[in-house]
Amino acid sequence: MRYNFIAFLCPSADRTTIIAFLMVVLNNAQSRDTGAINAKLDALIVAIERADNRLVKLERLPMTEAETITQEVNQIRVAADNVEKMVKG
Repeated sequence: MRYNFIAFLCPSADRTTIIAFLMVVLNNAQSRDTGAINAKLDALIVAIERADNRLVKLERLPMTEAETITQEVNQIRVAADNVEKMVKG
């Protein structure tokens, strides 16, 4: 009876191992994709003269500093939206 119980558990363990392996591979691929997208966005920010270069590598800054910069950028965006509304209206 013991042999049958162990044989029954092995396929389950194999499936779990395969699923875990696939999750790691997919996570690595997603990390590479995210890194590539961030690098491309950083290149665009640097290429535009009027862009705020503090946004380059924003994801690597400490959370408090990144939040401060994000809030400042949002305030600038709101101000620009208000100016645009005034010009149109």
